[in-house]
Amino acid sequence: MQTKAHNDTILAATYARQCYGQDAALNKLRCSMYTKRSIAWTASEVDYPFAGSICSAPLALQLDSEIIDSHMDLGMNTPDSARVGFRKVTTCSPLKVTPEYGSVVTSTGTDRLGVEDDRIREYQYGTYSSTGLGKNVTYMYNQHAYIDGFGYDSCNRSVPRIGFLGVHPQLVQTSADLTLIFLAPNAIKYSYPDNTPFFSANYYADLGSFNGVNLSYCSADEYVNTKACQDQYQYCNGESLDRCTRLTAYQQAYAAIFNSTTLDFNAVQESVAARIILNTRTLSMYHSIGGRGVQALRVSETIQERNQMVHIPHSQWQAAVASWLGVSMARLQRSAVEYAAPSLRKSEYPAGAHPGKLDTPISRAMCYSQKVGLVGDTISFSVLGLVIILTVGSAAILLYLVLELCVAWFRHRQDGGSYRRVRWVMDEKMQVQRMMFEEAGMGGTWTNLAGAVPVTQTKEVFAALRHVDPAHPRLGRQWTRLGEGDGRAQQQVYLIDKTAGAQQPTGNANPYVSPIGEYIPVLGTATAVPMPTTPPYPSDKHGGGGQQTSQVYQKQVYHALTPRGALSRGKFRWQWQWQCDRASERLLRGLLVLHCARCWCKPEAFGS
Repeated sequence: MQTKAHNDTILAATYARQCYGQDAALNKLRCSMYTKRSIAWTASEVDYPFAGSICSAPLALQLDSEIIDSHMDLGMNTPDSARVGFRKVTTCSPLKVTPEYGSVVTSTGTDRLGVEDDRIREYQYGTYSSTGLGKNVTYMYNQHAYIDGFGYDSCNRSVPRIGFLGVHPQLVQTSADLTLIFLAPNAIKYSYPDNTPFFSANYYADLGSFNGVNLSYCSADEYVNTKACQDQYQYCNGESLDRCTRLTAYQQAYAAIFNSTTLDFNAVQESVAARIILNTRTLSMYHSIGGRGVQALRVSETIQERNQMVHIPHSQWQAAVASWLGVSMARLQRSAVEYAAPSLRKSEYPAGAHPGKLDTPISRAMCYSQKVGLVGDTISFSVLGLVIILTVGSAAILLYLVLELCVAWFRHRQDGGSYRRVRWVMDEKMQVQRMMFEEAGMGGTWTNLAGAVPVTQTKEVFAALRHVDPAHPRLGRQWTRLGEGDGRAQQQVYLIDKTAGAQQPTGNANPYVSPIGEYIPVLGTATAVPMPTTPPYPSDKHGGGGQQTSQVYQKQVYHALTPRGALSRGKFRWQWQWQCDRASERLLRGLLVLHCARCWCKPEAFGS
């Protein structure tokens, strides 16, 4: 599980860098993963938690997360009676590296410390068995690393931990977990002298200048700088925050949850607390730094070719501690969500790892009671916003469905409203197409002529492209020529006898009757079809039906025409006028409703 713990630290560090202490708007999607973007804490300077003589800074830095609510901060969706409060307090201070806490030895080459005559510095803040020396040594440093030109290097130790046999008496803590951090600047060159604790660099190397470039620099005051941090934990009853355990180490806090009578947890609270405390062990400073090396230090980001390019602020050691606590808080947020959405499948766990079973109804129910901002395909949304969208959208759709019917109903009862309604229907795109096909003799019998979508009564096959003239395509199933051979469009004059109600062509043209009763000259077999018996021909501009006399109206018909009409007060009044360019030699067999290439038609309605 060490690999997973290390990966979790890296992921938490990335999240903390992007979402803690920065403008979250720059990473809005990334920072909306959890119920809260970040968990806040307070920083203050306090007295040393260790014996004062071992600390090098005037005061220690204490970071207090205060009470973290399991529901509001971690997203464990439970009622008030099942909530748990959690608190983490971290206190850090730089340590002295005087000879009292270290020594220098020379390697013999056979002592496994280095090659012969290497100078080895031993730091004695406790006995760590991993050194393999069997004496009071916590960390060893080979001074040859400075000559080798290495950059920053860091190491940390944790107490209590397997392999740590004892700690310096001045660092002994019975109610906190201890972490020791060692930083070796090695061959880092500082452009400016610095008195910052843990990063002090005042040893000036005067190398003069070359071609106007200053070659002098400052190096670190010590081969290794040391810092100590202690972590403490506390649990509270969510219903009453005055019922809490005392601030103590991890193991003592774990035992207090189930043995303390102060908390008085119910079964659900015990399950919530168990979820938190199982992940608390990895919230220490040791785990926030461990495995990342110098990447855990912000000062390493301003290094260029072993040169520290900026002046390190005096509070940099405090900023480093705050960044480590941010990693701990981000890791706590991640662990809460990972309970319901684990990042590893059971088959991906390393050998020897056995994920816990959800053997109680409460633990299983918590898998479905975790609030998240964004996890995979799960997205939180606003119910109020969804209701508003559905309500407004449904109202708009309903208005669209009934508005036209209501307007048509009122128009039908107004003087002249029927005409406007008919014109509205005729201007619909599909009705326009229907009239084009119908007047071209295509589609057979049409239905729903007064609706929005006209359809043919039966299945119809429309004109194929084999009859289309590629140079002059027109709508219709076939085309005829007028004046074949002479290149001129023939013109026929028709006389309309209003009294007789019939029309006779002059000339040898073959008539074709349009749906409104007009004759159109075409080639082919002549067919005489009478005009309507009572055509609404006007007699004057004031209307009145005209005199029943044998008046003759003359119309000139050209080889292409487009009928347009006006409907007023329930009566059709038509006047037709056709005109076409002589250069066109194709005749449309059907009647074109809207327009024809290079042809135009001008309708005029007689006033009533």
